[in-house]
Amino acid sequence: MSKPAYLIQGDPLFRAQKISALTDHLNQSRGPLETETVRLSETSFDAIFLKVRNKPFFAKTQLFIFLDAPELKPADLELLENYFMQPADFSVLIFEWEEAQDKYRNARAADGANQLSALIKKAGGEIEKAAGSKSAVGLFIREKLKAAGKTIDPVILQKMEREWQDFPLLLDSALNNMILAAGVSPQITLEMAEAFEDHVSKGDRFKLLEAILVRNTRESLNALARILDAGEDDPIALISFFHGQFRLYWQAQRLLQHGFSDSEVFKKLGISQGRAYFFSKQMRVFSLKQLEKALEQLFELDRAVKTGEGEPGTGMERWIVQTTEPRTLIS
Repeated sequence: MSKPAYLIQGDPLFRAQKISALTDHLNQSRGPLETETVRLSETSFDAIFLKVRNKPFFAKTQLFIFLDAPELKPADLELLENYFMQPADFSVLIFEWEEAQDKYRNARAADGANQLSALIKKAGGEIEKAAGSKSAVGLFIREKLKAAGKTIDPVILQKMEREWQDFPLLLDSALNNMILAAGVSPQITLEMAEAFEDHVSKGDRFKLLEAILVRNTRESLNALARILDAGEDDPIALISFFHGQFRLYWQAQRLLQHGFSDSEVFKKLGISQGRAYFFSKQMRVFSLKQLEKALEQLFELDRAVKTGEGEPGTGMERWIVQTTEPRTLIS
């Protein structure tokens, strides 16, 4: 009998890698697979749990990915304990737990992680825990450079791990530039790393996207203000950039709902192996309904700006608030 549940603990990159591998494995061993991503800050656990007990119509197995396991309440853990006494053989549960969140919660958060871990172990599930976020980011950098036939000085690698682990999109983009700058040279030099620093300083639109993807309204608005104050980014191009990114996430969500595995989604959308680590996480941040609403609002903003009916700065601020607030895109 396969495992009924998994707890994935660690940094975003580690969790994305593990979930991508698990999804592919389940799709091959228990497919076709129907996947639903759940954000507990927006949806009650007991409402979702009704689906866990109900057999899917168009798939052999259904996978539920809970993005924010720290939101589980004592009553939810009790419900889980009862469920694990006789779990449904057609449902698999994955709980993501970001260790950093414990810093901002009381001791009950750590207790919740321990309780959830104990419940899953008792039910025959599996616990996956990262050794540390810096090692995961370092692994990504080394693998990306290895694929391009490049090496990097260990001192430079450590610096990049330490300073840019919270900006995976920006890191991926900057690494692409470093690889291009290296040309035929087999090693990333200090000069190339300094060019990377210059790229980072100009990467505010990527920092804005990162802030939006973690639903940080304040940092998102600050990043937008920096972009507008610098005056280096055309408003129409900025709107187009976010429309392109969110349309890509929408396409990925559509494919996931039709039972495609992560690797199949990456192949169909032309996502490189290096970017796949991050994209696996990013494409699950918003639901299909939320993405459709966000895209509709961007389309209307683009039209209003081009016809002179709207001001791009105010319009982008409004879109950011609506997109990052937990419940505003749910109607």
